[in-house]
Amino acid sequence: MNRRRLLLIGGGVLGLVVLAIIVLALLGPAVGSVFSTTVSYAPGYPVEEEAYFEEPAMEEALGFDGAQSAPTAVAMAGEAGGGGRAAQVPVQERLIIRSADLSLVVDDTQETVDAIGQMADAMGGFVVSSNTYQAYEGQLAGDVTIRVPAERFDDALETIKGFAVEVESENISGQDVTEEYVDLQARLESLKAAEERLLEIMANAQNTTDLLQAEQQLTIRQSEIEAIQGRLQFLEQSAALSRITVHLRPDIVSQPVDVRWKPLGTVRRAFDSLVRGLTGIVDAVIFIAIAVLPRLLIIALLLTPFYLLGRALWRRRRDRQQS
Repeated sequence: MNRRRLLLIGGGVLGLVVLAIIVLALLGPAVGSVFSTTVSYAPGYPVEEEAYFEEPAMEEALGFDGAQSAPTAVAMAGEAGGGGRAAQVPVQERLIIRSADLSLVVDDTQETVDAIGQMADAMGGFVVSSNTYQAYEGQLAGDVTIRVPAERFDDALETIKGFAVEVESENISGQDVTEEYVDLQARLESLKAAEERLLEIMANAQNTTDLLQAEQQLTIRQSEIEAIQGRLQFLEQSAALSRITVHLRPDIVSQPVDVRWKPLGTVRRAFDSLVRGLTGIVDAVIFIAIAVLPRLLIIALLLTPFYLLGRALWRRRRDRQQS
């Protein structure tokens, strides 16, 4: 009798373990779909540098590989000018791109935006962008970005901070692009020299094949020259005109109290809240009816044999005790 009881208990425990595994497998996806939220972020796009390959014969004719670095070009210039003495190499003035980011509390947002724009115009700069929007319980906030001459950068900052009731944050940064600028200048000189050699090759070409190859390489060189010239111009303008971005928010204390009563707006918000609540309830009922109830039905069918077996054992034990 004891052995039989142990076998029944062991079988019941094993059955419960199997049942638990089945329940988790059935209900896991449904529960996860209700409480999980997936957020995806689009990765930044990679920036690839275009490369090209040339035929060895054309490279030998040009005497240029199209990818000389600034140190190599400077060394070649020094050797051509007299033994590479450092005194003959001109000193490049540092090229610094300065920028600032300010967060201010002001009395009047629109008035401050206009004042910052007028200041930028008076200093010889300009407004890059200006934006105002409703915030802080209907009060006006805004953002404005300006560019001013680099030599007036500090004066502009002091003037802008003078418009503020409180300066919440101030971030000033500088980017030294001298090395990139010098390297681009060296590459530009080398490309222009290669362009001249290609023009000579085209003028003296003996056959159509040489002419087409030289024309193809000339097109590539001219495209690179235009790209480098554009980058040089961008660096020069960025260093000459510093960028200042100002974030403005109103001073709540200085703003007038809004005593306007909008009962229709309150009714609209209450109605929207009621609709959202009812929609959520209906959505939950639909989800349970479609995703949860079939799983519960399967679990109930799996539990039925265990229930009947337990009920039969309990009745048999009760009958024996009564007898």
